[in-house]
Amino acid sequence: LFILTLFVSITCFSQEDNLNEIRICFKNIEGTCQIKKLINMTENDLENPVVLAYNYTASLMMLDYSNNPFEQYKVFKTKTRQIDSIVGTNPKNIEIRLLRYVVQKNSPYFLRYTSNLNNDLMYIKSNLFKEKEYLQVYIKNLLHQFNNERSRNPS
Repeated sequence: LFILTLFVSITCFSQEDNLNEIRICFKNIEGTCQIKKLINMTENDLENPVVLAYNYTASLMMLDYSNNPFEQYKVFKTKTRQIDSIVGTNPKNIEIRLLRYVVQKNSPYFLRYTSNLNNDLMYIKSNLFKEKEYLQVYIKNLLHQFNNERSRNPS
């Protein structure tokens, strides 16, 4: 029993450490190198819906560096459907909804990917207090960061 408890504890801490590294990487993204790093960091844990949402979000961020508009549109439609699906199966996960919010907030207007923008923001704000303090701080910082970037660089 002790060995099983130890194994479960180590596994949980390891997954949480990996998720914290992913969060730090996402928060500090400034270009293709960091986006590729995030994609690589997330590829080993695609069973975790939060990690999978970060992977899809990073793939969408890479579209800013693609020159093929047809491929961009195809990937955009696929990845946004996948993010919507993750939210559908995890509707109470604030972090996943935050990632969808960030994607919608930063998507070009003409793609019309905004249908859940207000609902996600309201859900995040009204349920944020339920999360651990470090996650509350992280989410507040991301909301502030992405809202300010959007107001400086409207699409």
